[in-house]
Amino acid sequence: MLPSAHRLHKEGIDEVFRRGKPLFVMDIGVRFQANDQKVTRFAFLIAKKYAKKASARNRFKRAAREATRSLQKKWPEGYNIVVFVAKKPTQISQESLEVSLSLIFRKIL
Repeated sequence: MLPSAHRLHKEGIDEVFRRGKPLFVMDIGVRFQANDQKVTRFAFLIAKKYAKKASARNRFKRAAREATRSLQKKWPEGYNIVVFVAKKPTQISQESLEVSLSLIFRKIL
């Protein structure tokens, strides 16, 4: 789990979707926006249309949080980032999420 300083809440998520830049890699989409802090904050979303069961949505969020935490040294500094599912995922695995997120972090920088 990410520390509370690295979590993005409702107001921040809405702001990122209004003014942030989109980026898509494989089945994962990201919207990001620079903030005026040194801390990078994350939010993870998956819609019901992509995973009907709450357990599947929670599994995606847990795997995405863990993949993000394992890539902590590659995080861009000073961004609000919302990670979401852009297409119905064929496979939700931590390895595929790590690959997608590392590509996304590289593109943001």
